[in-house]
Amino acid sequence: MIDITPLQSEHRVRGVGTYVFNLTHELIKLYPDSLEFLASTVERSRIGKELSPVHWGFRPHKPAQVYWLYNELFLRRSLARIKPVLFHATDFNGVPTFSDVPVVTTLYDLTPLAMDQNVHGLSNQLSMWRWKTYFFRKLAHVNHIIAISTHAKSQACDRLGLDPQQITVIPLGVNHNVYGSTARGQGRYAHRAPYFLYVGSADANKNLHRLIDAFRLIADHWPEIELFLAGKWQTESMNAMQREIEEKNLTNRVRLLGFVPAEDLPILYANAFAFVFPSLSEGFGLPIIEAMASGIPVIASDIPVFREVAEDASLLVNPADTEAWAQAMTSILASNDLATKFRIVGQQRSTRFHWQTVAEETWAVYKKVLRKL
Repeated sequence: MIDITPLQSEHRVRGVGTYVFNLTHELIKLYPDSLEFLASTVERSRIGKELSPVHWGFRPHKPAQVYWLYNELFLRRSLARIKPVLFHATDFNGVPTFSDVPVVTTLYDLTPLAMDQNVHGLSNQLSMWRWKTYFFRKLAHVNHIIAISTHAKSQACDRLGLDPQQITVIPLGVNHNVYGSTARGQGRYAHRAPYFLYVGSADANKNLHRLIDAFRLIADHWPEIELFLAGKWQTESMNAMQREIEEKNLTNRVRLLGFVPAEDLPILYANAFAFVFPSLSEGFGLPIIEAMASGIPVIASDIPVFREVAEDASLLVNPADTEAWAQAMTSILASNDLATKFRIVGQQRSTRFHWQTVAEETWAVYKKVLRKL
């Protein structure tokens, strides 16, 4: 049984939702008679009819504040009642404690630990305390962990003391029939001025202030280029970023697009001049692969996980060096040969990532866990 509640929460428009959607739909194609799903009675309409059979149970609409109660009272009770042969906790927060049912969970990243020095405010500090003392500790009680990168696995072993044999690395995939250069020239983004594109959240680890500062350094030299920031952000984050853009006199050059529907996202990628991803910490970096598949150059942070995922198919830059980011963007703008090189090698690199492979390797983990019982 697979937890599909991330398709009903705020996760649905983030990487977790992309993972759950594509994993479940590929598993349905491969093993249609062997699956069950767990969903919430809240936001039932977000679950497609193709996901069947579904076991419905209570789950709070804003679960972050009460996950511990949900896990201890409702999830464990639901699993005891349904008695699945195995439970895949795709929402890392929703890992049951001391379940009689074998549990596999997906570990996306350890960003809360990597970024704990940047946490301010009582609410955020309490959230960090929950991660350290509750959520991460539960990993020791699951039967197996799927990590979405070797870097995520290494962090889990080094920082949480987990057994490497307990963790299998399964990189994420990309929909090659959705993301591709064939979308270039289409849609409402086709005839605008050239733009750099960022897709993601406004969390502290995304390092967007550095990106804005770097763009400001090149803006006068390249008056035709714009910077598009896309993602579903909290209103507070959106307002703060808008103020920063205004203070830096970039109002007409940096566009806050907000949430971009799934049908428009491939077009937004394909029509971009290049993709920029300045993160300080990530578990994988799915937008990098989506951008590569779309046939656009990628400039990303020189951090271990991006070296793993992108290898030499993107221009990697020190995430703490504003001038280096400005120089990288200038290099792509100034050299057609360099831009073409990264378009080609990036698209080639993206062909190594497929959601069907993710589903097949995940199914192998399920079988491995059940064989050990």
